[in-house]
Amino acid sequence: VLNLVWADDSGNIGWHVVGGIPDRGGFSGKYPMPCASGEFEWRGMIPFDRLPHVENPPEHFIITANQRTADVSYNGTWAPPWRRDRIAHLLTSKAQLSPADFQTIQSDRLSLYARMMRDLVVKAGDGGDADLTWALSELGAWDGTMSGSSHAAALCAALQVTLPARVLGSLLGDDYTGFLSLADFGVYNASEDIVQRPDSKLWPADAVERAQLIRSAVRDALKRLQEQLGSNRTQWTWERLHTLTFKSPISEGADIRSRLLGWYFNRGPFPDAGGRHTVNNSWFSLGHPFATEQISSYRYVIDMAHPDHAEAMNHTGESDIAASPHYDDMIQAWRAGKYHPLDRDIAPTRPAD
Repeated sequence: VLNLVWADDSGNIGWHVVGGIPDRGGFSGKYPMPCASGEFEWRGMIPFDRLPHVENPPEHFIITANQRTADVSYNGTWAPPWRRDRIAHLLTSKAQLSPADFQTIQSDRLSLYARMMRDLVVKAGDGGDADLTWALSELGAWDGTMSGSSHAAALCAALQVTLPARVLGSLLGDDYTGFLSLADFGVYNASEDIVQRPDSKLWPADAVERAQLIRSAVRDALKRLQEQLGSNRTQWTWERLHTLTFKSPISEGADIRSRLLGWYFNRGPFPDAGGRHTVNNSWFSLGHPFATEQISSYRYVIDMAHPDHAEAMNHTGESDIAASPHYDDMIQAWRAGKYHPLDRDIAPTRPAD
């Protein structure tokens, strides 16, 4: 099942969910259901014209960024809307957008969620602690961009791990790690709920105790950065902490064979930027930070008035043969946010018989 967006040269735009979705009464898609009663059996497939769709919406744009795109009974799991909201802001910030503007949007690494995290931590204050004074000075001067050279981005990413550990750990003990893992699957994103909602019941009821908990999480983040990056804070940059490795599936494993295959087939690690909530996505797991696990892989920009000038970029290369120069020759261009032209008039070359 996919979100399919489309446009034509007459100025029409549309979005349609495509794929086979079972018609099951009373099933939300979130949890396993009992099978014995027959109450939740399939009643066939939902017809195509009943799947969520829209054409030429009044706002004149369509965004799908893993956020909740439809309010239907079979809703499953969705990502929070931070990326969608950032894209909407960029789309409406200018009266006229060029293809170059869309390339800039696809490369955007400002995190709206990071800004909320920043404001929450700065408001808690430093409590007279010199280390926290340094941390809050870095965060307070930061605009929320998860750039590779940023100290504040590294600190904010560490806080995305240590703050829910403090909040949930105080409630669940060691079991909090399993609960936290649910956030990565969109079932209930407690780690972001506590930042977004000051009235969340997960917080301590007492404001002083809450501020102390936040300051403890900042200390935990500083300790984590020191353990992973050393004691020299000038070296605490996000790209040293956050890396990207393009891995072949056949290299997965801990045995020596997998490591040897990884040496040959994998590429990286490369210093990385972006984060869990940036348009140019560079997702890392809360349970196993901070290596990049998911990316915005394929980029494509087309002006329907000039379709012959479409541009795109994939993230590794055109060949699956590791010995080929085209196995990894797109990586650096992809990392730099560059594009190559697509010419629809160039026919593919067919191998000789």
